[in-house]
Amino acid sequence: MKNTLTSLGVVLLLFVLSGCRLPKEPGKSSVRKKGTEGNLTYYVMNPGAAAQKSRDLLIVSYDDQVQGEFSDKLTSYYNGKSVRFEDLAFWKMVKNLRYMYRRVFILPWNRISPASLSEAFLQMESHGSGWDTLLMLHGLPNRLIGTSPDLLPPGMTEHGGITDSDAGSGHITYKHLESLKGKLAHLRLVFLEACWGNTLAADFQDMGAEHVISFSGMHTNFFYAHYLMYYLRKNQESVPDSYELTNQKFRSKIRKSLTFSWLIKQMGLKVNSYLGELRDPVLLSESS
Repeated sequence: MKNTLTSLGVVLLLFVLSGCRLPKEPGKSSVRKKGTEGNLTYYVMNPGAAAQKSRDLLIVSYDDQVQGEFSDKLTSYYNGKSVRFEDLAFWKMVKNLRYMYRRVFILPWNRISPASLSEAFLQMESHGSGWDTLLMLHGLPNRLIGTSPDLLPPGMTEHGGITDSDAGSGHITYKHLESLKGKLAHLRLVFLEACWGNTLAADFQDMGAEHVISFSGMHTNFFYAHYLMYYLRKNQESVPDSYELTNQKFRSKIRKSLTFSWLIKQMGLKVNSYLGELRDPVLLSESS
């Protein structure tokens, strides 16, 4: 949701304000090689950590709520290097991702559009191996919010509230996803962090996703992806088992986490009240 800070903004913003240590760019212990493939940047995980892994991961993330205001602080912290919150989110997750994935691909934050997202999906599929995707974007009903506008498809005047006047918005609607129906046979997991992501869950399943985890309505479950990746690693990468365990344990994990509890308090919230208001995401699987 445009008026709601997601995990990329809230969590990392509070680290900046508090002077806490921010994550560093992954070194050779985690990443063996970095390169580009089309629009995507990719990282080859250290083979010592993921020697037997054949699955890849695509990360698409964007949060514009706090980047401009705190870009100077980030540049100063990283000794003049231009760093965005999207970078920090990936760097923080690497410790879990490197044990599960052979390669991690990232669609740059300023190239997220209906066309580029479709191209990225097909590019991942062309590798011929299993893959997952984390879509950490803002959302509205029946759409994800990108950063780079495309024209609406020919003849498209209104679908899910999107009209021709919104053609330059960069919104990614269910109508844009229809062309991918049945084309993503190797896609195992889609995690939709966006508000109202559940309104697109069936569309991703129609595209070929085996499992889709999404949230209904507006939500503030900023820490869920962190624990989902943790339990996915711990549970032999079983999505249903990891989903169930994450739902069972993430509240108690957050309560016991000094860092996350502190962050919640910095948002002006009481930990128990915040946790009590969180909704679990919904898992849509092929068998459901």
